[in-house]
Amino acid sequence: MTLSIGELAQKLGVSVRVVRHYDNHDLLKSTRGNNGYRYFNEQAITQVRQIQRFIALGFSVAEICSFPDCMRLIDGAAFCPETQGLQKQRLDKIEMQISDLEEKKAALLKTLMQV
Repeated sequence: MTLSIGELAQKLGVSVRVVRHYDNHDLLKSTRGNNGYRYFNEQAITQVRQIQRFIALGFSVAEICSFPDCMRLIDGAAFCPETQGLQKQRLDKIEMQISDLEEKKAALLKTLMQV
């Protein structure tokens, strides 16, 4: 069964623009009908869910493009060993953001104590 871009977006609760964005970055596979419209197979549902999962973890679309197909095609797939370096970089970035936020929190608490 094939889905139009609108049907796919509606099933996933995302905008057509989001689906088009993923397709334009070759994260999804679409075919074009005689009318020029994009059509997707049902596996695209899983792919969009996986892409959104990775984005929620802080990975960029460019980084997700580098992930092996097995990670993008299987719902809930684990990270592959090939991506371990990228995962470590992301974790380091998150830890730096947490540290920065803790410093800002401490500074704000200090100013509140002075009031």
